[in-house]
Amino acid sequence: MPGTGAPLSPKQGDSKRLKTSEEGESVDYHVILFYKYVEVPDPTAEKTAQHDKCVELGLLGRSLVSEEGINATFAGSLDKINEYVTYMCSHPVFSMTADDFKRSMVVATAPFSELVIKYVKEIVSTGGAVAPPPVTMTDAERGYLTPQQFHEAMADKDKSNTVVLDVRAHKEFLVGHFKDAIDPQVKNFSEYYTFLDQQHIPSFKQDKPKVLMYCTGGIRCEKASQFLRSRGVTDVYHLKGGIHKYLEQFPDGGYFKGKNFIFDKRCERYLFAFNIVLLLKIWTFLILY
Repeated sequence: MPGTGAPLSPKQGDSKRLKTSEEGESVDYHVILFYKYVEVPDPTAEKTAQHDKCVELGLLGRSLVSEEGINATFAGSLDKINEYVTYMCSHPVFSMTADDFKRSMVVATAPFSELVIKYVKEIVSTGGAVAPPPVTMTDAERGYLTPQQFHEAMADKDKSNTVVLDVRAHKEFLVGHFKDAIDPQVKNFSEYYTFLDQQHIPSFKQDKPKVLMYCTGGIRCEKASQFLRSRGVTDVYHLKGGIHKYLEQFPDGGYFKGKNFIFDKRCERYLFAFNIVLLLKIWTFLILY
């Protein structure tokens, strides 16, 4: 039975406020991120339904809808975000739970300027190279680790043959990454599979390490872990909920060093607080590539 609870509000001290001219009351923009791999019988109709619901609730953000599922980030007032979460938890196709939603920071201005709902072939692009994980796979078969389990695996990794894979782009790695993680050295996720095939899968097959994977919210690891299994690398685990969920449980950073790169206006809040040397590295990378 899917849960219908909404995400809890962040601590009051974390909240920034924006005065609205209409009501003169304080308003927060709360941000949620989520995805789900599930068979969507009519993604075009679902795209329309998602658009209508977001317009009704006044949500801004981006959503990708496909035959293989949904991938979205939305911002809005807390009550409207919670109403949307309840809607998705009771949705006949997505049937989500409150734990499927990751809460990002609360901001004083809208991190998105518009609402964009798109139909796509894949909810995270691989150029068609990798099929989504079967919807019948259990959490154990997918290699899910909770933030606590991932933290414990990181603590024990030097005691065994373990590698840590960052399943993101090089520029995201520069902003922050887990201790001893392998820099992906790619500009976008569609290049990641070539990176694995050419540089790591042969040694993984020979050395048979335990592979710990992570990404921002978990969605890229779903396909990357499936790709490794398809290549015969089976001792594969990934951080369920990604860096977002890990930092919720370990706000001091734990084994994650630096900041979590995000793809909208909120990234400014992270970058301005960051090391100027690292900013110069990022700037150089963006100029060159």
